[in-house]
Amino acid sequence: MPLPIAKQIVTGQQSYQVTTITWRSTHALKALATDATGATVLVSIFFKSALTTSRLSGLLGLTQARQHLPAPYFPKVIDSGIHNGDLFLVEQVPPGCSLADLPTKRQLRGHDDKILQFATFLSQAVGILHDHGLIHGQLDPLSIWLADGDLLRPMLLDVGVAPLLPEEEPETLSRLYYLAPERFGHGDGNCGNAGDLYSIGILLYDLCGAPLPFMGDDLKTVAHSVYSAVLIPLSELQPEFPQNGSAIIARLVRKSP
Repeated sequence: MPLPIAKQIVTGQQSYQVTTITWRSTHALKALATDATGATVLVSIFFKSALTTSRLSGLLGLTQARQHLPAPYFPKVIDSGIHNGDLFLVEQVPPGCSLADLPTKRQLRGHDDKILQFATFLSQAVGILHDHGLIHGQLDPLSIWLADGDLLRPMLLDVGVAPLLPEEEPETLSRLYYLAPERFGHGDGNCGNAGDLYSIGILLYDLCGAPLPFMGDDLKTVAHSVYSAVLIPLSELQPEFPQNGSAIIARLVRKSP
C-alpha cells in the first residue's frame, strides 16, 4: 500500500511535492507527486549505491529512447538527469492509481469484456516497446498506471528498470511472481520479448480473480515454484470464462515459448 509522507523531492532545478511513496527499496523509490503547476507526476529515483557505470549508461540511454514512446500507452517524460549522484526520472501522468491499488481488482470476475480489452491494450503497448527494440522486463501490477482508476485507460511504467530491483528484499518479493522462468536463471537466462508476454499472461490470470500460480516466501521458493509448479487452466477454475481467452493465457504462460 502507498506510504503517506509530506516532503519535497528536488531534482536539479525542479522540486516536486510528494503525496505518497508508492514503492521503495534500498536501491530505488517511486513517488506520486505534483509539480509547480499542480500536475500529477511520478518521480522515480535510482540511488547511486545501485548505479554501476554500465547500469547508469544503460538507464540514461533508455531515458532518451523513452522520449519517443507514444501516448496514451506511455507517460510523458518531463524531467530526467542526475542529482547528488542519484538518477531521477519524472513522468507526467493523469490522476489515477496503479493496477496494484485498484480497489475493485478482485471484483472484475465476470467482466470478461473489460479484461479482454485491457489485454488488447496491454499487448499493443508491449508490441510498441518491442518495435522500438526495448524490453519492459518488469510487467506487474505496480508497473501499470490506470488513468482515473479505469482499467481501460492503462499506461506502462518502469520500462527497463528490472535490473535495479533487488530480488531478495521483502518490498520486491511480490513482483517476482510475474517474472518468466528465464529471469531466475532457467534455460539460457535470456527472456527477450517472450518474457514480457509471459508476464502479460500472469497479469491476466491474476486479474481474472484466479490465485497467483507461482508464489513463495523468498527468492528460492518462488524460483522453484516458477520452474516446477503446473498452471491450473483458468477454464478449470472459472468455467464461465471464454475458452479462447483461457487458451491464450495458457499459451502466454508456457514455460518453453
